[in-house]
Amino acid sequence: MNKPEIYFSGPNYLKFLLEDQKESRLPNWTQLSKIPEIKAIKKIVIVDEYSVNPHCLVWKAFNKLELYFSNGTIKYHELNKKEQIKDVQSGEKFYFILTKCGKVYSLASAKNEEKQMAFDEEDLIEIPLSDPQKCSFDELRLVTFFQEKNLFVESITIGSFTNYFLCKNGKLYGSGLGEDGKFGMENIKNNQLPILIHKNVSRVFTGKDSENFFFITTNNELFSCGYNDYGQLGIGNSVHIVDKPVKINIKKDLQIEKTSQILDLKAFSTHSILLTEEGKLYSCGCKDTYGIGENKSKFTQVHKLRNKKIIKIDGGNNHTLILTSKNELYGYGFDQNQNEPTNEYTQGQWQNPQRIKLPKYFLNLNSLLNISCGHYATFIYVNLNHSLKNDFRDLFESRKFSDSKLVCLNSKIDTNPNKKEQNKEISIPIHKTLIELRTSLKINEIQKIINENNLIAEEINSLLKWIYYDETINANIFKQIFQLLKLTYPPENTLKQDLLKLFKDEDSKDFFILVKDDDDDDDEEDEGENEDDDEIEVEEEEIYEELPVHKLILIARCGLFRDMFDNINEIEQNIHQIKDYSGKSIESLEILIKYLYTNKIVFTGDDDVEFIKEELSDSVEYYQLNENSNLIDQLNKNKNNLI
Repeated sequence: MNKPEIYFSGPNYLKFLLEDQKESRLPNWTQLSKIPEIKAIKKIVIVDEYSVNPHCLVWKAFNKLELYFSNGTIKYHELNKKEQIKDVQSGEKFYFILTKCGKVYSLASAKNEEKQMAFDEEDLIEIPLSDPQKCSFDELRLVTFFQEKNLFVESITIGSFTNYFLCKNGKLYGSGLGEDGKFGMENIKNNQLPILIHKNVSRVFTGKDSENFFFITTNNELFSCGYNDYGQLGIGNSVHIVDKPVKINIKKDLQIEKTSQILDLKAFSTHSILLTEEGKLYSCGCKDTYGIGENKSKFTQVHKLRNKKIIKIDGGNNHTLILTSKNELYGYGFDQNQNEPTNEYTQGQWQNPQRIKLPKYFLNLNSLLNISCGHYATFIYVNLNHSLKNDFRDLFESRKFSDSKLVCLNSKIDTNPNKKEQNKEISIPIHKTLIELRTSLKINEIQKIINENNLIAEEINSLLKWIYYDETINANIFKQIFQLLKLTYPPENTLKQDLLKLFKDEDSKDFFILVKDDDDDDDEEDEGENEDDDEIEVEEEEIYEELPVHKLILIARCGLFRDMFDNINEIEQNIHQIKDYSGKSIESLEILIKYLYTNKIVFTGDDDVEFIKEELSDSVEYYQLNENSNLIDQLNKNKNNLI
């Protein structure tokens, strides 16, 4: 995968996402070309309904936001580095930005700018600001309601003109058009500012076109409420409005013991679908319109996909997409303009999940795909948030700090004298530790095989892409190389598994981080100490503990050390140790080093979890980790599993 690509599908008015707006193949898959630096994209959300001027918000890296309008305008926003973005969501005409510290920002406009945006007074209820009339897409505005009440928001879920704010203390607040049971409360009025609707809540689910919602309580129970004309609440009946939460029997209906086994749940206008951690898909509601509820008022497993492991579900106004672990995309439903993600299916066929043909770019990729839906639009792209593979991909592409090489022909031997230049030998720089780790072969053994079989640069680079970041895009060449190297095909190990082996191999570690031992800092003075003013004090030598690591890991994963190695002179290139000046404890640094190898934070029973989390809270910035690093997320998961 040389250059990341994003494809989307939807109505023709979304062609503003293309560089050449005249060249549009919608509703079929179309490559998005307007947005630069695709590799840095973390999430895309779009407003494409009830708007004369549709727009799209792109979240890049940690805190960068780019807002694209159909009139060609682009607005750029960036949060303070101390307020790292956790999520972005889109409503009918606005966006929410949630930070990891629990603050909520709003991007919206209630102005009638050049008559391109039409806002009614009712629409303003959806924007939870004290003065929504003053809001603008030019400014990120803090939703002060939660700060005034000393509340910190954990997650935001948006339905049809309704917003749900789940706070870290388990309290659930709602704002917007909350009548008819959409807040699970009787006689509720529409509220611009959030109101408390439930307590002791751990998770919330709804959908973009949904007028109902589901929530899980802290005592492991699943509830639903709202519109239920088609049995889409999964409670066994089709009562018009359910304005009080009704419990769903997960053990009986879903054959699962705990709600923690529910991976995701999406609610739509006539049906709902539920995904378990095992990859099983359940549905309820009506299939005669846009769903696969099989006319059931309780959740039942989707029969056609029972042999597939589902990993992702999403949907829009009247269409739903389902992604499997093998990057197979299924869909059903259609929007009001008949703009399905592909034009190969009729309305009748879409009542059951149908396989959707993907662009060639996504075929044979090892990386997992991601899907993101607007009301009518669908985005599909490679999940680029795997910072481990991204770091080693960057290392491969830069070829910096290489310590060995492989020599091969530039192309196949040709007797034509005019092509002599193409047949010359070239050197491909490599990193010895990684090559020998992944192949279990010495460099000279690989070189011998290259020479005996006249392998060329294209073939070697195909192998190296797998070695560095697990890419196997050219299956024919890849299989041939594996056979020559006598390696198991298809590969049994992933990069992450092999790096875990490297982490455990203490003998091969070739570098030491020296961490200051602070245990002696508080030593008390001896009682018989000479207090003579003329005595010359002798400064004690600082004591450092050695933390072993592979130099390759520091170079690939950590910008701080990479810059250090890049700036030292040739004489110092072979240094084997460096002092750590971060002031962090060796316990915290050991956790961080494990993360650099595995992309996972692992605590032991002896670790002071809160202390380590506090110490490593600035590590992403201090150690200059990949912009897509999930270090903070891993810290917050607070798992107590041993490697």
